[in-house]
Amino acid sequence: MKRILFAVFGVIIMLPMASMAVDCTMVDGQCPAGCYRFGMDCAPCQPGYYNDTLGADECTACTIPEGATPNLDQTGLTSDNCGWTAYCKSGEYVASTKNLTCQPCGDYYTAKGGEFTITGYGPAAATTSIDGYEKSDRCDGKVYKLTLKRNSIITDDKTAYFKYDTGFSANSTGPWNKTTLPASALQDNKPVQTFVGYFDNKGDLVWEERDQYFSSNGALTKPQADLAKLANKDNEITLWAGWSFSPYHIYYYYDDAGGSQITQTCGEDKDYSGSTCKTQEYQWDAPPMGKLFTRYKCYTNEEFSNSCTKPFYTPGDQIAPPETDAEKTRYFVAQYDACPAGHYCTNGKTYNCPAGTTSDPGAGSTTNCYMVRGDGGTKFCDNTGDCFYLPGSGHVPHAKVAGN
Repeated sequence: MKRILFAVFGVIIMLPMASMAVDCTMVDGQCPAGCYRFGMDCAPCQPGYYNDTLGADECTACTIPEGATPNLDQTGLTSDNCGWTAYCKSGEYVASTKNLTCQPCGDYYTAKGGEFTITGYGPAAATTSIDGYEKSDRCDGKVYKLTLKRNSIITDDKTAYFKYDTGFSANSTGPWNKTTLPASALQDNKPVQTFVGYFDNKGDLVWEERDQYFSSNGALTKPQADLAKLANKDNEITLWAGWSFSPYHIYYYYDDAGGSQITQTCGEDKDYSGSTCKTQEYQWDAPPMGKLFTRYKCYTNEEFSNSCTKPFYTPGDQIAPPETDAEKTRYFVAQYDACPAGHYCTNGKTYNCPAGTTSDPGAGSTTNCYMVRGDGGTKFCDNTGDCFYLPGSGHVPHAKVAGN
């Protein structure tokens, strides 16, 4: 069949020449193929219709893609081989030779080219070339800016770019990695905190109220469409970094020999609010006689030679997560003060010396309490106020005063 060339919207297409007029003369009172009964006569099938049988009263619609227009100069067709033309708008594409309808690029794309046309013949659409009209040719994924916040007082926000249906890059123009953020967009681990990825909400929410979009290595964990839905009107997407807390340990020592050791584990919860714990408010062993447990001194080594950033803690103080990796394990050594003068201390408790007696600092029992003898002797008074002095020198131990 001869063909003619013409242009539609600047695209060259090929169509068959107008069909030769079919002879619709009745044969034995019946209309031939390509025709149908029209009153008392036979008429040729109109454009977009065909008839392949003798004696038909009507023609059958041709098989053409949805939205396509049949070639208006084709009449009297005897087979389902209509020529057609589909006009696609800017921002549309053709999926495949099996589906030749014009389809929109979608919400997350921009138009890569202007209007175009495609042509075909009946159900044999697979013979029609769609080179240059597929999605990759006609649609371009939108580019979104990713603002990746550290979510802490220290500002170390990261930036990356996401091109829909293409991938991720450190720049708005690529090159694009299909599934993973660039290394420059990832966060470093913090002391006892491991970077686990980026979330759609800040870290002050419980984890169950946040959705994760990127893993610790920057791999996208959700469909690209879910990520694109987070964009604002400026095509910017904001995500927040998340960390998991690993435990850190506190070792307690209550004597100089390094014995009496107990361990406290902190930072086992995921949320920062649960990552702190308090120092022990009790002593594991009773302090030496005449001494009181008052505070801990903190070290970063078992030899007790390197002090922590915060060197002293009182019982009940909060122990914050370590500021450096060197303080992931800390050693708290109990510190003791001498029992105050005028008292004696035993089993970690303080008692007043008996009436009329006192003590030097560090007294561990009543035997360390004594009466003070003055320059003129020790003064004794009865309940009437009469007093006398017992000559002598030196303090009088409480044991002798009590008759022991």
